[in-house]
Amino acid sequence: MKKTLLILCLVWCSFVWIHAEGTLRGKITDENGEPLIGAIVVHKDQPTLGVVAGNDGSYNLKLPARTVHTILVKFV
Repeated sequence: MKKTLLILCLVWCSFVWIHAEGTLRGKITDENGEPLIGAIVVHKDQPTLGVVAGNDGSYNLKLPARTVHTILVKFV
């Protein structure tokens, strides 16, 4: 019984750890410190992972955890 419980606990912890997400938060501004409203923040290799900066230039981008990410910021 103890072995079964331990195995189930380890499997559950592994599942949570593998599927964990991280959040990249920031604020996009120009050289004068003014927010870039509507700037687009996307993952370079997964362009479907993206957000638009808010009225104060801030953004929250959810990304898969435990990997290296390259982020692109686009503003027209």
